[in-house]
Formats: sequence, C-alpha cells, structure tokens
Amino acid sequence: MTLLRNAGFNFAGALLPALALFITIPLIVQRLGAEAYGALVLVTSIVGYFGIIDIYATAGTVKYVAEHNARGDDDRVTQVVAVGAAAHVLLGLLGAAVLSLGAHWLVYDVFRVEPHWRSEAELTLRWSAAAFFVGQLHAWLNSLPQALQRYDIVGRYDAVFGTLVPLTTLAVVAAGGALVEIVVGRLLLSLLNVLLLQRVVRALLPQLRLRRPGADVVRALASFSAFSWLQRVASLTTQNADKLLIGAQHSMAALAAYVIPLTLVGRVFGLLFMLLQAVFPLASALQAAGDTARLKHVSLHLQRYTLYLNVCACLLCAGFASEWLHYWLQGRLPQASALVLVAVAYTLLVDSATNVPSLVNDGLGRPHLSAVAAMLRAALGVATMVWVLARFDIVALAWSQLGVTLLVSAGFIAVVHRRSLPWRLADVARPVYALNAVVLTVGSVVLAARWQQPVLAPGAFAASVSLTTLLLGGIGWTLVLRPAHRQRLLDLVRRRGSPA
Repeated sequence: MTLLRNAGFNFAGALLPALALFITIPLIVQRLGAEAYGALVLVTSIVGYFGIIDIYATAGTVKYVAEHNARGDDDRVTQVVAVGAAAHVLLGLLGAAVLSLGAHWLVYDVFRVEPHWRSEAELTLRWSAAAFFVGQLHAWLNSLPQALQRYDIVGRYDAVFGTLVPLTTLAVVAAGGALVEIVVGRLLLSLLNVLLLQRVVRALLPQLRLRRPGADVVRALASFSAFSWLQRVASLTTQNADKLLIGAQHSMAALAAYVIPLTLVGRVFGLLFMLLQAVFPLASALQAAGDTARLKHVSLHLQRYTLYLNVCACLLCAGFASEWLHYWLQGRLPQASALVLVAVAYTLLVDSATNVPSLVNDGLGRPHLSAVAAMLRAALGVATMVWVLARFDIVALAWSQLGVTLLVSAGFIAVVHRRSLPWRLADVARPVYALNAVVLTVGSVVLAARWQQPVLAPGAFAASVSLTTLLLGGIGWTLVLRPAHRQRLLDLVRRRGSPA
C-alpha cells in the first residue's frame, strides 16, 4: 500500500471524529455548564498524564515489526509482538492501580475542583483507571496494523470509534448523565474496540504464537522504546501541564475558556498530522532495504505540501478566531479565548515544521535526538507556564508557549539535519521553508490589520472564509504543487471524467 493511500486512510480516520467533536462540544458545554466541562477536562488530563508510565513500547513495536516484516523474518516479528504485549498489560495494571488509589488525594488536595463536583470527580477518576488499562491494550493492538502499513484498517476503526466517543458523550449528557456516566460510556466503547482489533490482528498475523523473546530482541526494543518513552513523557507534559496548572491555580471556568479553543485548533492540526504518520514505518522499511534515495524524495515532497497545509490552517483559524468561537459557542466564551486560539494556531504551526524530520529520524532508529528536543521543550515550557500563571492570565500563557516552541523547533531542525537525516538543511530550506514563510508573513499582516474589526455577520463570515480558502488553494496549486504532481492530478481527473 502506497504512502499516499496510507496518508489518505489515516486522515479520513481522523476527519469524522474531528467533525463530530466540533458539532458536539457546544451542545455538551451548554448542557453540562462550564464548571462541569472543566472538571471533565481535568479528569481527562490527569488520566492522559498518567500515560507517563507507559514506556511507549508501541513506537518500538511499529519500528521493529515494520523492519523485520520487510525482511520476511516472521520469528523476529513474533518476538517483538510478545514483548509489546507483556509491557502494555503490566503498565496498564500499574497505571490503573495508581489512579484508583490516588483519586481522592488528587481531587481534594491537589486541584481546585468545586466542592459540589468533588465526589463525582473522584468516582470518575476511579472509573478512568479501568479505562486506562483498556487504553493500553488498544495502543498495543493498534500499533500492529500501523507497523504493517495497513492504515486502511487503522483509519476505519479510528473513524468509527473516534466518532462514537463524542456522540456517546452527547447522548449521555442529553439523558441527564454527568461525569461518571460519560467515562463509563467511553470505557464500554474502548472495550468493544479492543475486542474487534484483536480479531483483526489475528487475521493479519496468523503466524503469531506465544513464545519467549530472545535477549537481543528485548535489548533492541528496550533501547528504542527508552528514548521514545522520554519523548512521550515530554509530549504528555507539554500537552497536559498547562491544563493541570490552570486547574490547580485558577477556576474550572478559566480552564474551559483555555481548553475549548485549544481543542478546536488542536483537532485541525491533528488531522494534518495524520497525513504524515505513515512515513515512520516507511522510513524503517526503506532503511532495511537500503533505499535512502526514495526516502529523501518522499520526505521532501511530503514536508513541502503538508507544511503549506498547516500554514493555510493557521491563517484560517487565527484570521477568523473571533468568528469561529462566537458562532461555535454562541458567545459563551470571553474574548480572551480568541487570543488563546490565535497563539495556539501559531504554536502548532511552528511545531508542525518538525513533524517530518522527527518521524523520519525515529524511523531511522535515532530517537535520542527527538527525545532530547522534546524533553528540552517540556522543561522550558513548564518553567515558563509556572512563571507566567503566577503573574498573568491564560492569554499570556498561550503566547509564552509560542516563544518556547519557536526556540526549540529551530534548534531541533538544525541538529537533526546535521546528525541524522541523510540530506542537508540546505536541501529543504528553499523548497520547503522559503515559500511557506512568505505566504505566512503576508497572511499574518492581513490578519493583524483586521483584528480590531467587529465580528463578521454570518454571511460575510462564510464568504470571507470561502474566498480565503480559494485564494490559498490557488497559491498552493500554482506555486506549491510541483509541475509533475500537478500534471498527475490533472491526468487522474481526466481519466475519471472520461467515458468508459
């Protein structure tokens, strides 16, 4: 299966859940209220951060199953799968136990949960402990189709269950349920997902048998996963520390005002990241085959196109920040949320510039570089968060993270091209970064000029978004897309439009 098809399936698998979330969040917030929604976000962030104990054997599983499968070594594939299974079961049990035992302390002593939500939040955390264990099983099973580059399967399951999660949440809230019922509903969906994935894995890898892995397989997987784990720790810290600090130092309403725009923009950029994930197992497979020329060709074009898509997403999100939130939440959020949305859009754009270099670097078996960069970003980010929240508000917090991301991302790109990737930074500076920088700069100037204007009327808003999208699409078609790729697309359209 080609990289383009894998990227398409992965993107499609995230698109429906993103749309479902976009539609349901305003309704959920309306029924639950800002305080209860903030408490739900807090519980979710606590559980998410407990993923810190996950040694991230999924990354090692994807790399080495892809590598050994490319060589036709079924025995090594089986050993890698066995190590990953054991690791995730043990870590799932450990995390569930810690979450359950620490629920009371977290709710009553650490975070500022409103008194009338405390008992329910504690019970919700205990149910979330079971969800954490099931989540570990899901992560391991989901890594196997990815390693075999069967993103058609991953995409279908992500689309179905990712869409059912927000729809189930809305149904529970509409029926009068609250935090506990929401988590129980999500837990049941996860259990069903795991059962179905288990059947898929047995069909994909019928040769799998329980057997004791060799010491060399364990060492290789442990070494790779150790650095991937450090990267995961840093990523979880970056993703959840801001929410946890706001929950500890401010109100649940402030947390909701920060998280809602973060969720909106994060889903958009998360969709675009799905176009890239397939390059990780592909890099491992091409390295095993010794085909670095193809890897460079694929990576440079993928980086050029997806970075431009991220620039377009940033300008559309930030340029119409007030309108998105005004019409999405019917004016329920303060103006500060629009400023948060702008800062988050630029932060995620800067971060997206490191996506392809990081995935290829990890696929080539050098995760220590990605891990060091991620840890540095987490350390600087958390230190900045603590300092800013003690003196300022959520807007300053969001903009401070843009500065940290700019600094660390620039350093990582320079280092990874010098020490890891089999091509120079000069090879990508002009074809990848130069044009995108020009479009971003011009778009940002226009954005700044219209920022003080009142919120556009619905018709003017729709027309402005449509015209901006068409303009950016035209620039992409004429200036970003390579002539050969543009011709291939035209030929494809003509073939499909011609009579049989």
